[in-house]
Amino acid sequence: MGYETTIVAFIEILGLNNAIDKSIADGAESGRILESINELKDFFSLSGNYSELESNNISIAATELIQISNSLVVSRKIQDESGIYRMLKDCSLAVHRLIGNGFLCSGAIKVGNLFSINNPHISDTYIKAWLAESNSQLPIITFESELLDSVRYFQYPPNKGSEVLGTASGIKNCKELIPGIYYLDYFSDYQDYPGSTDAAAHYSKLREIIEKGLQIPTAFDKYRWCAVQFNKSAAEYGLDKI
Repeated sequence: MGYETTIVAFIEILGLNNAIDKSIADGAESGRILESINELKDFFSLSGNYSELESNNISIAATELIQISNSLVVSRKIQDESGIYRMLKDCSLAVHRLIGNGFLCSGAIKVGNLFSINNPHISDTYIKAWLAESNSQLPIITFESELLDSVRYFQYPPNKGSEVLGTASGIKNCKELIPGIYYLDYFSDYQDYPGSTDAAAHYSKLREIIEKGLQIPTAFDKYRWCAVQFNKSAAEYGLDKI
């Protein structure tokens, strides 16, 4: 059928369903939802054209996005130039765009077979990512160590020929959650990305989201975990610990 090896992330926008219910009678909430979704669509439509690559005249394929209700399916071919690196970076940037609009998310990244880059439903990878996300207990995007091991074979262009540097670029801002499982650490990486401004204001927004989540008894444990991670770098941005 023409399957290709592809990286797929299944991401759930936390709290979006409640926001939709609230938006029925709240125009401001409707605007927040639309802005969140449109920002993601705009970002992914341009994700193959980073300013940092212009000087190298490198053409990078854009990461694909499909949005269904409160779910996002993000995908790209692993064979694409810097495919793994771009996937991790694009997912991180998506997280920060959601934070800017008051949302966190949970998700999982998997590697497998995909029939069409524009149709991730015909894919064992989509199913694996969806199942992994459904078992997630924390508002983070996780992936297995095998994905990092693959970075040395599909390196970011400037690092070609250097296995160590290629691997280092792939794992920057990734932390180990438990042995063999990593996550995208959005608690201290915002300033590393193109176009990021006023990290203190951005992380102040994250603080508000976490504090609000701590008021929900059924979600207390996951937001308490977030509070612990936030507190590790709060002083760096001039913010008080939660």
